[in-house]
Amino acid sequence: MKSFKTFINETNGVDLSKVHAILAQPVRHVKEERLQLARDAAKKLEHAIAAKSIWNADFTDIKDRLARVLEYAYDEAKDREYFPPLQALDPNDNAKRMAFFDTYEAPGMSGLQSAKKNAAHWAKHHDKFPGLARVSAAQLALKDALDAIKPFIQKGRAPKPVDPNKFVKPTANYDVRKEVAGWVTSSAEQLRRDLHDQIHTRLLKQANDLKRLDGSTYQQLKKGVPASAGLLAQRLFKADGYRVDSPHRFLEQDVASVVGKFADDQTNDLINFYIAKNTDKLALLVQKKGHPAEHKIITNRVNNGVIENKQRFGWADGSGFDIYTQVEYATSPRGVYFMRMPTRFANVTMADGTKMARPTEEKMIKEFN
Repeated sequence: MKSFKTFINETNGVDLSKVHAILAQPVRHVKEERLQLARDAAKKLEHAIAAKSIWNADFTDIKDRLARVLEYAYDEAKDREYFPPLQALDPNDNAKRMAFFDTYEAPGMSGLQSAKKNAAHWAKHHDKFPGLARVSAAQLALKDALDAIKPFIQKGRAPKPVDPNKFVKPTANYDVRKEVAGWVTSSAEQLRRDLHDQIHTRLLKQANDLKRLDGSTYQQLKKGVPASAGLLAQRLFKADGYRVDSPHRFLEQDVASVVGKFADDQTNDLINFYIAKNTDKLALLVQKKGHPAEHKIITNRVNNGVIENKQRFGWADGSGFDIYTQVEYATSPRGVYFMRMPTRFANVTMADGTKMARPTEEKMIKEFN
């Protein structure tokens, strides 16, 4: 066990024993669970000072936990020691009351920003206010400790420990990804025109439905515009004034250009998302197994603005699988419109002829052979 002198030398003279002494006792309005967190924070601060290193997030958490508890302790000591003799004075004797204030009132607030002034003040009146002297000394010790570790603060927070059982997906090499992306892009480009036409038709219908809201206020638009048409409405309404209740005018003359550009953007987003996701799913398997002997597109269509694609990959050793992909826009329970792409493996056959039960991406990367 290290001696106290050795510990003080290692921590640049910082001594938190006064802080530990305050935290060892119950503090009014502070639950035991919170008090224990403060004790742990004090130990963590000592270790950080000894190591001369601390993450910014940890520094902020330690400072907040300890400073808050010590403020509660300071207020408790003041209520117990300072106010009773003040209240015992004759309320009509202003001279005595002012003399009490002038003699004993602390020069600063109860926080760390006034720790140095308060500690010096209450040290002079230790016999009369021992509790305030102890707490203010602890606050000063905490302030000194925080000042000592400040030069060693690192930006950010400590990295989370790596779970050895957590699956970390490797990355396929560039040449394989490029080859697979070529296959996927070829199938996606066959869908582009149909997808664009269906999206354009849907957006035109939404624009016609939005006309009925011409002249609505912002709040009325929030309630009246469906989530799926929210982004389109932002482009087709303009406030007529700067008041909260100003009417919003429907920009009918802009419908054709806005819908055309919006349809182009959504089509490109969906196609690019489809290519990226499928390439990511397939590249590692192709890298693992080599070039497939069979690659067949079974389904490749657009249904109500949703891409549906099913492909078959097979190898000379008899192994193979189907991959089914669906790219669509959806609305979250909170009304947020977003894009998603469920991708599933099915009909997975191993080289020995056995079938894989409930195939997932992790199982495919680890077990498919």
